[in-house]
Amino acid sequence: MYTSVRSRVAEGIALRVVLAAAVQTSATANLGGATAIATLLPALWTWSQQPTALRFGPPAVPETLRWALVVMAVGVFVSGVRDLYAAARLPHGDWPWSAGREVRKP
Repeated sequence: MYTSVRSRVAEGIALRVVLAAAVQTSATANLGGATAIATLLPALWTWSQQPTALRFGPPAVPETLRWALVVMAVGVFVSGVRDLYAAARLPHGDWPWSAGREVRKP
């Protein structure tokens, strides 16, 4: 409980060293962030003054990929509906996991 004066002085010096390192690290990080913002702002200003080049058009995606993505999206939706059914504890909602074992009712 009682510590010597030397150990308290040593702890104080160590704490000051750690705090000084933390301050130096924070200053370096702040300087880096400010430099990034200062570099980005002129570019953003230049871009905001230029006309937009956005055009509406069909995407360059093959038809087979579109249909594959539609099929996957339907599968994800059906899986979500099934999970919702199981979470609501409706009849047979735990079907593949309860096959071959007795199901306890809460």
